[in-house]
Order: sequence, then structure tokens, then C-alpha cells
Amino acid sequence: MEKSIKSKEYKVKRVYGETPHILDHNDKEINISINTILQTPLYFGQKDLSYMDSGYELNLLNKLVGENLSGFEESLRKVNNRLNNDVSKLLDLEEEIEKIPELENSLSDIRHKIKIFEDKGLAEKLIKQVNFQKDKNKIQRINKLITDFYKEIQLLMQSNIVADLEKSKNFSSIEVPNIATKVDREVNKTLQMKDKIEKIAAEITTSSNLMTEYLKDIQETINSLEEEFAEVKREIDIPNLDPDDFSKYKMSEEKIAEKIRNARSKSEKKIEIRSKIKGILEERNNVLLDEFNKYKKSIEEINSNQSALQLSIEFKGNKAVFLNDLIQNFKGTGINQTSYKAISENFSDFTALVEDVLVDNSKRISDLISDTQLLKLKERVRTAYSKLINIRTNNKIEINYHGKPIAKHSIGQRASALVLFILSQKKNNLIIIDQPEDDLDNQVIYNEIITNVKSRKANVQFIFATHNANIPVLGDSEQIIAVSYDEKQIITEIGSIDKKKIQTKIVDIMEGGQEAFSKRTQIYNLWQKG
Repeated sequence: MEKSIKSKEYKVKRVYGETPHILDHNDKEINISINTILQTPLYFGQKDLSYMDSGYELNLLNKLVGENLSGFEESLRKVNNRLNNDVSKLLDLEEEIEKIPELENSLSDIRHKIKIFEDKGLAEKLIKQVNFQKDKNKIQRINKLITDFYKEIQLLMQSNIVADLEKSKNFSSIEVPNIATKVDREVNKTLQMKDKIEKIAAEITTSSNLMTEYLKDIQETINSLEEEFAEVKREIDIPNLDPDDFSKYKMSEEKIAEKIRNARSKSEKKIEIRSKIKGILEERNNVLLDEFNKYKKSIEEINSNQSALQLSIEFKGNKAVFLNDLIQNFKGTGINQTSYKAISENFSDFTALVEDVLVDNSKRISDLISDTQLLKLKERVRTAYSKLINIRTNNKIEINYHGKPIAKHSIGQRASALVLFILSQKKNNLIIIDQPEDDLDNQVIYNEIITNVKSRKANVQFIFATHNANIPVLGDSEQIIAVSYDEKQIITEIGSIDKKKIQTKIVDIMEGGQEAFSKRTQIYNLWQKG
């Protein structure tokens, strides 16, 4: 296929199933997309013209406006990932918070055991060893924090950010040299911080080494007091009371109390993360609305270009698919068909359901199903939220042909409507249609399709694969490629319709040969005389 754009010739070559290659007039490949030289070429095959299964409306619209939505899927994927991560954090927080009663019971048990030692006057004798161990544990935790801090700094220094910033040095500009000089100064100032950070990292290493020494010191002190601790324990001679248990109980008491404090502090974080999730959900909705508005704008343009086919769109309106997805994803919860329908009508999509169950304490869903069903649904949402977040409720797109849904027309009427609709598109300067005659009668081809093709051929490159002679002959085709196959190779004859060989091919292939063509002509003449 060759196309002349602004006096330049390009060639598009493609092996079946492979990526198209664009070549210039010297047959040299150039790294550009087809849309650079053509305005969103359209291709419709035989199945596209008669296909009416679920979702065909969206597929058709995507063919027409898909280029306007580039980057949308990536934006949605990113916002879904953020939503997924924050929901995961929320569930982790809730899991820790839910453990508080259990931890409080464990703490009460431990303190009861410690009280036995206190009641017998043994706590004061044994507390010294416990305090030493507590101090050692605190130093170990501090040392770990310092080490982790050092690792974070190292990760920063080893990241691509620093390397990319290095490459940005010596920035210059012909148009704005003064601004370029100032920018370069700030780049250098920022990179100077690298040296300061490296010095800080070295100081942290020194601190970490000292902490290791302090741990050795306290351990040596503990070791030197072992005999003193042992003597205290020997003096305690109470049946069924092991002095070593006191130290274990006190350490457990501290650990459990710390866990409870951490869990309680996370209650505030829970409020914060819930608010963050709601913000991401709003952002996700805005991404979907942006897609919807682009569809809507394109539909308005399509509707204004012709009157036979009229499209409409409803945001997240494909409730039939949403209902089916609900049934598939909540099997085994005991929810009945009536309740599923109520859920599909009260929630716009799965993310709205996830929000209600995990963020809003099932405020809305609890009114639609029983308590038993709610327990099972909540558990399903908690385990499958990641999958549910990525299931979309698509916009509902309806196509009406002369005021009636296109699906209710015959196959021939649907195909006629879609072909005329395709031919009316003004944003596409290349339209390829494969065998439109399969579902159309010759009257439609002549009266409507040929008329449209001839009126628009000055601005659009039409390519038809057809066995119907009306299309190339009455459509005044500028170039015809006659194709035959002899089991070993594909043979082509290329030329203008004014070329005698091409005319012969049309008669032989499309009209059944000269004899059949002549015979029909005689019969038509007889009909006219009769």
C-alpha cells in the first residue's frame, strides 16, 4: 500500500501477525507509527459488520475513537495499584487492631503471674537482672534503627536519580541562556548535597560501630553479675516457683504492652488511610469519567455527521454485565437473584462495593442482604478485593438505526447501517472494508454505498476486498488488484479500471465470465422490452 502525503511517498509493509513497517521513498525503514502518515485507518471485516454479541457496541466505538484514549489504560492501572496497596494497608492495620482484646487478656495473665512473685517479696530481689536485660534489648533496637537508616541512605545514593542528575549537569540553551545558567547552578548545588550525605553515612557507620561496642560492654557487665544473680536465685527456695520465670514474665509484659500501644496508635492511622482510600477512589472515578467524556464527545460528533445511526452512552451503565460479574464472584455466599439485582442497582461497580464493605463498615450493603449473607460477602471481599478492584463496569453504549436498536434489525439491515455509518466518518482518511456484499443486497450497494463512496473518495482512500462488480465498476475505482491462487503462489494483476486486462478480470471473476455476462445482458434487455 502506498500513500502520498505532502508530496512524500511512504510504503507500509506487514507480514501477517507482525508489526507494520513504514518505509520512505528510498525503501528505508523509518521509526514512525501508521497514524503519523494516516488519520487513524479503519478496518472492518465480514464479522465486524454482522457481529452482535455482548460488547460489540463498545468494540465498534473503540475502532472509531480508540486513538483518543491512548494512555488511559495505563492511568487506570496505576490508580488501581495504589488503591490495592492502600486497601492492603488498611486490612493489615485492622488485623493488628483486632488483636488488642487478645493481647490485653495475655497481658492480664502475665501480670497475674508477676504478682505472685511480688506478693512473696521476690520482685525486688530479681528486678536487677530484668532491668539489665531490658536495657540490652533497648540498645539492640536502637542499633537496628541506626542500621536501617544507613541502608535507606545507601539505597538513595545508589538510585538512578543521582545518576540522572549527574547527566543533567552543564545544561545550556541558545534561547534562554540566563535561565539555563541558573538551572545548572541549582543542579550543581543539589549534587553537592551528595558529598554531605556521604559524610553523614560515614558518621552513621561510626555510630553503628559504637553501638556494637556498647552492646558488648553491657553483655560483659551482665556476665560479671551472673554469680550475684545466681546467688539471689539460690536463696529463693519456694516450691513450684522458678526464679527464672520472673525474668521471662517481665520481658513478655514489656513486649505485649508495646504491641498494645502500637495497635492503639494505629487506630488514628486507620482513619487517615480510610480518608486516603476515598481520595484514590475519587481519582479513579475521574479517570473513568475522562474516558467517558471522550467517548461522549466522539459520539456527539458521530451523531452530528449523519442521522441514520444514533449512538448514546451511559456512565457505568452496563448493569447486565455487572450483575453477571456479581453472581460469578460471590458464588457460595447464599445471595439470591433478587438480592444480586438490588446490589447491581445500588452500586455503580465493584470498587463502590469494596469501599462500602472495607471503608464504610457495610453501611449500604447491610440493608440489601441478610446477616449470614453479609458475613460471607465481607469475607469474600476481604480475600478477593485485589481482583474485584480490577473488574470494570463498562459504560452502556446503545446504537439505534432509524429509531430502533440495531440488534433488532435483520443481518442485512445491520450490515447496511454499519457500512453507511463507517463511510460517514470524517476523521479517517483510509477505510478498508472486507466483503461488505456478504450481508447486503445489490440495491443497497448501488443506491447507498456507491453513492457515499463517490461523494467522499476525493478525501478518503477506500480499499474494498470484494466479489461484487458494482463496487469497483460503479464506484469508479482508480486501481484494481485482481487476485488468483494456483496452489503454489498468489498471482496478482494490478491496474486501472480502464485497462483492458483488468476489465477482462472483472468480467471473468465477478461476472462469471463473458458468456454469463452476455447472457444476463440479453435477459435484462428482454425484461425491459416485455
